[in-house]
Amino acid sequence: MGFLTSDDIHDPEVVRAKGIDSLTQVLGPVGMVAFMRLYEPGEGDYTESRHIYQDGVRCETYEELRALLDKD
Repeated sequence: MGFLTSDDIHDPEVVRAKGIDSLTQVLGPVGMVAFMRLYEPGEGDYTESRHIYQDGVRCETYEELRALLDKD
């Protein structure tokens, strides 16, 4: 993809795309994601969200889901 030009530096989408491409080439896809997570904080309250989506879910539900996924 090459170096940023003077026009590119003013376009955040181009800068982001070139940065992600560079990171992926050097770190690989998994490493790129791990790196991005270091600098992109999550949103919201994980604990509150967990209660909204998981309250009332039994352990057996996860085991049943796992069994269904393992069939494929």
